[in-house]
Amino acid sequence: MLSPEDILGPGTLSREDLPANIFYLFDRGLIELMIGYSPPMFDAARIAPGGIDIVEDPIEFDRQFPADSLENGHLQAEAMPLVMRLAEEADRAPLQGTQREWLLRDVRLLRDELRRSEKQFRLDSVRQALGWIPDYFEGTANEHLPTLESLRVLIVDRDGEDG
Repeated sequence: MLSPEDILGPGTLSREDLPANIFYLFDRGLIELMIGYSPPMFDAARIAPGGIDIVEDPIEFDRQFPADSLENGHLQAEAMPLVMRLAEEADRAPLQGTQREWLLRDVRLLRDELRRSEKQFRLDSVRQALGWIPDYFEGTANEHLPTLESLRVLIVDRDGEDG
């Protein structure tokens, strides 16, 4: 089992980007995690049998991670750290009851969509969720979710579109 510090030591991955990348590998079943009490960071990780199999099979690795997806994944790479930060902010937001549940659900929807490859995620669904989220705060969304605007600019204003 490797700690976050062990993983960050030899590589070029920043501490800010580590949770998004680790949870992506976990969701794909390539690693196993030991989760502690400091979300979104984990306490330790190790490669799972599925991760070993894919590393040992270059043909399967290329099938699951085609070179063109690595080249075209810039939006996803930029968005995932923002979504993880947004999730932390949403968790601390001063909402109660149904509004809180809906906010957290919408943030999960964003995370789930943006975890898919850029060719597969539904940009319209992402844009809709980004439009709904500020409505929970009646004009004070920037105060409670400062990352939301950065994510909206990245996704909604992408390629000069207004959404």
